Amino acid sequence: MSIVTPNHLHFEPARLALESGFHVIIDKPISLTLAEARQLKKSVAKSKLILALTHTYTGYPMVKEARQLIQKGALGKCEKCMLNMHKAGSPQKLKKKISKPFGALIQAFRFGGTIGDIGTHAANLAEYISGNKITEVCAELNSVLKSRVLDDDGAMLVHFENEAAE
Repeated sequence: MSIVTPNHLHFEPARLALESGFHVIIDKPISLTLAEARQLKKSVAKSKLILALTHTYTGYPMVKEARQLIQKGALGKCEKCMLNMHKAGSPQKLKKKISKPFGALIQAFRFGGTIGDIGTHAANLAEYISGNKITEVCAELNSVLKSRVLDDDGAMLVHFENEAAE
């Protein structure tokens, strides 16, 4: 079963599908809370079904080419990985669209802020292209619009599992 609901509605259909005997494919985020993610992990273990999490950018031809170049060593040793991701839309225009009471809170909850919404793609791309797994994350979150409930700007510093001091 493919879950194609808005981000904030991923957990419940995925849980119900697993409990009903269906394999599940779902785009990020898998859930909005760690407790929900842990519940899905338990459901997968109990059902022995597949829960596949997708990240759309890994299917792009340029991303696949970059991964192959890194894996073949065609570019030398990968010593540093830098990614920039920009979300379309002016903060001022978005502010005008959210005018009802609690509108900003609802939007922030549904999309998870910058890191929860698009920062996960950057982390996924860093792992996918480099072939290394992230072990630690330090993130700085900021709001360009001070009226925002959650971040609309963020930066991450990550460590990979195979980093070694020389």
